[in-house]
Amino acid sequence: MKANTAMVTLLKSVDLKAHLTPTLMEIAQKGFEFRDECYVLRAFVAKSLNILRSSFPDRTGYECFVNSLHIEDYAAKTPLAQAILLLRGLFDTWRTIMPTDVLVGIVSADEFSVVVKVHLRRPAEAWLGANLDAYENAIMSFESSDDVFCEIAGNLAAS
Repeated sequence: MKANTAMVTLLKSVDLKAHLTPTLMEIAQKGFEFRDECYVLRAFVAKSLNILRSSFPDRTGYECFVNSLHIEDYAAKTPLAQAILLLRGLFDTWRTIMPTDVLVGIVSADEFSVVVKVHLRRPAEAWLGANLDAYENAIMSFESSDDVFCEIAGNLAAS
């Protein structure tokens, strides 16, 4: 897990004992579809048919555009907790279909919204810059090889 200072502050008040809402659980359980050399959330395939991979500079940018969820659209209460629970669900699904490839999950938050994006980790591509504290909003990333809850607990203990 990588997180900026603003996100670590927000995480201190997040209750991860909540349950993932049924709508977000369904998105996680539907999994991914391989299309245009990219992995897109199966729940979003129909909405993204007119989005061309060629319109993006790389596959990571395309995946982050298509695989982007504003959590408030699916869960009005505890959006940051729901975002973390969604990533855990997406990672569980991912590891059953692609145990050797690593999926990256990104959560960003501001006073109005919590957004989740996911993309395949690729050596020559990245969505986030190396210095997360340079971001104005709270932001963190996980990899599908991470134990999301343990990573959060460890990060909070270190702060």
